[in-house]
Amino acid sequence: MGLLFAAENSAFLWAMTLMLIIAIFEGVAMVMGAGISQFLDNLLPDVDIDVSEVDMNATPGALSIVLGWFYLGKVPALIWLILMLTSFGVGGYAIQGISQSVTGIYLPGILSIPAAFFCSVLCIRLSGKAFSKLRLQDETEAVSTDSFIGSLATIVIGEARRGLAAEARLTDRFGTTHYIRVEPDDEAETFKAGEEVLLVRQIGSKFSAIKSNNQNLTDL
Repeated sequence: MGLLFAAENSAFLWAMTLMLIIAIFEGVAMVMGAGISQFLDNLLPDVDIDVSEVDMNATPGALSIVLGWFYLGKVPALIWLILMLTSFGVGGYAIQGISQSVTGIYLPGILSIPAAFFCSVLCIRLSGKAFSKLRLQDETEAVSTDSFIGSLATIVIGEARRGLAAEARLTDRFGTTHYIRVEPDDEAETFKAGEEVLLVRQIGSKFSAIKSNNQNLTDL
């Protein structure tokens, strides 16, 4: 218990505590029809950059390059945040445990915190890359998101309204399941968990949709 609550390790204790609080709130929010992950994903800019493919003659924004390097946009924001907090906390405790066993003392925060942050950065980068590859392996056929237009999707997390997307699930023609962010095409509409919607257009990484029983469908 000395390692856990030592004054030199307070930053790592706070990181692990915050991670647990976020996980608890996300569970409660999902039961209530919303989710922290939905809120975080809507805050982030649309990112689809692989730094290994960046054209050095182009001038992408610095923020987009950084987010792309961490695979934000390919890894859900909530998973990314929990991974960052967990790797920082666990890495910090591991460093301090080694220091205490070798030297008999804990490192001061000015040394242990940067070292733990470096471990966290590496963990996020490697995990994001692995997650991205796993997602590609799960897709037995390459499917363009443009092909999703005209498909039916089911809202699974959150309540979608104009300007606030919810998470939806759809199955493509190859039987592969995709999770996308959807918001109503009509400003007056809202979609709740369990509702089936028709995707009508794509805006960046989000999709606009109408209810599958929308009167407009009868006019097509």
